[in-house]
Amino acid sequence: CDPSPGPPPLDWFVDAARQFLQLAAASVGEEGTRARCRRAQPLLALPVVGTGNGGARTASGRMISRLLEVLYDFTAVHDIDVALVVKGERRFSAAQALRRQMAPAWEDTLGARLCGAALELAQRATADELALFIGAGVSVGAGLPAWQGGPPPPPPPGGG
Repeated sequence: CDPSPGPPPLDWFVDAARQFLQLAAASVGEEGTRARCRRAQPLLALPVVGTGNGGARTASGRMISRLLEVLYDFTAVHDIDVALVVKGERRFSAAQALRRQMAPAWEDTLGARLCGAALELAQRATADELALFIGAGVSVGAGLPAWQGGPPPPPPPGGG
């Protein structure tokens, strides 16, 4: 242990997050481990370490930025999704703003063919030429009931 007083530096927390991700990736890669809940890839959750009552609580913005860098690097080489878990609306907003700044442009991510299709869909939507049909796979995932089990539920009291 370091005998110096005060909180550990941000690098200490970031290194701990990297170690967790590497160990979790090795565990996910073990025989018989697979994604759950109909996900295409396994999902890990990582809190913004050190920002609760830890030594990085006064540097949560910098910690979020550093962790997002780590997560982008990790997901670039692993077929594993990682959710950065933040506490509170301010940290969530900060994480979203930083993620948007750091993320590659969607055009670069999609490639030419899918980018063209996305632009065509956007043009059709803008021209009111697009109808969206969503099946149970989307609605059930959003928490809506599956109707194959019987009739729809009655309306709420008061006629809702």
